[in-house]
Amino acid sequence: MDMREKKRHVFFAGTMDFIGFLLGLETGGLQFILLKAANEFHLSQAAMGSIVTVQFAAVTVAPLIIGSVSDKVGKKKVLIAANLLCACGSAVNIASANMETLLAGIVLVGFAFGSLETTITAALSDAFCEQSGKYISIMQGCLSLGAVIAPLAVNLAINQWSFNWRILFWLCMMFSIAGGIAVCLAKFNAPAAEGKSEAEGKLRLKVKVLIGALLFIAAYMIVENGATCFMDAFYTTVLQDSAYSAITLSGFWATMTVSRLLFSMFYEKRNVIIPVLCGVTALLLISLNWVSSPVLAAVLLLGTGFCCGPMSPFVMNIAVERYPRQSGTVAGLMLGFMGAGGAIWPVLGGYIADLSSLRVTYLCTGLMAAAEAVLFMTLIRGRGKS
Repeated sequence: MDMREKKRHVFFAGTMDFIGFLLGLETGGLQFILLKAANEFHLSQAAMGSIVTVQFAAVTVAPLIIGSVSDKVGKKKVLIAANLLCACGSAVNIASANMETLLAGIVLVGFAFGSLETTITAALSDAFCEQSGKYISIMQGCLSLGAVIAPLAVNLAINQWSFNWRILFWLCMMFSIAGGIAVCLAKFNAPAAEGKSEAEGKLRLKVKVLIGALLFIAAYMIVENGATCFMDAFYTTVLQDSAYSAITLSGFWATMTVSRLLFSMFYEKRNVIIPVLCGVTALLLISLNWVSSPVLAAVLLLGTGFCCGPMSPFVMNIAVERYPRQSGTVAGLMLGFMGAGGAIWPVLGGYIADLSSLRVTYLCTGLMAAAEAVLFMTLIRGRGKS
């Protein structure tokens, strides 16, 4: 590869990582501002969870539509349109004066989010082929980094500079505009299918590896969302010490960032790494049912973030690399199921919290983490047979 081609690849990968960072800003920021937005609009725990559910409902729908569209019209066009949609949705959220307007903006941002994550995952697979697992992990690491920075930046802006929670969407709007400009300048590769059999190129929903991957990614998102979206409320209402909430949420994403970058070097060991991390995650979240110390709770949640790190990029890449000719469609299906998991748990977990307590919500989230290990083994058995 000559120097010009190398620079093109670096710029392309950097652009995808930048968009991943934008997605992390929105993810970590939204989780942090939930309680603040809920307080402004006088919402219950279940209603607060509905904000996340509305976004993830849009995130669920978008990949199912955009995945196949990106394979047909081109990933570059889809990314430019999705960045523009994210900027528009952010503007609606900035102008929101009531819950209905906020939900409308959240739907637009959620659809853009699902479109962006689907398309950059598929585009990285097209560009880097057998090395795509590494590059997808790095992109997901950038997403986690954005989620680390967002709660700290928003918290600083609110407490030190007297902004309200809408500052998050100002940041999202600026980053999405910059991301759209970068995509215009980047050069995209067509999907490469050399060396793949006809069976591997044809998408079949009955294949066990795809079924296992789809169910695993939905369960994973339940666990990730269950660990993060109630974190501020857990510290405020259960542990009665909100001083730790912002730093713990940022720490969760920080450990996930480190984990994703670290485990990207051990992708070939994924069959052992993922089940072990699922089991540890289950133990950590279940332990929150008895913790009363904010510091110990932070340690358990930081450990959860570290364990969750490689799960999404590893399993996403297992599915996408099997269908190189339909990378956008498969990425769309995966992220659609991920969005479904993310949409279900905030409301269901909120109802559990309203009926019982947030401790029980975390207990149920831990049990779902244990179920992930079983689903992953189903995926691996299907991969070996199909």
